[in-house]
Amino acid sequence: YELAKFEQIPNLLSHDPRLLEAVEKGAPSTELNLLLAQWLKQSLADTIYVHDKTGLVIASSNYQQADTFVGS
Repeated sequence: YELAKFEQIPNLLSHDPRLLEAVEKGAPSTELNLLLAQWLKQSLADTIYVHDKTGLVIASSNYQQADTFVGS
């Protein structure tokens, strides 16, 4: 049940052109970080992040924290 409440998040994110552009560029995006932080508030998830095809996190809702996932 706990995971079921989050299953729509990837689907919603995958249709946002800002996310698609950031993934294509493969570079960190301040705009995408802000967007993920907004979505986090609505989703009640702990963290939302996006990684490139190599697994490098290029954006995260925790981008302003000392232990951010961005760049890892």
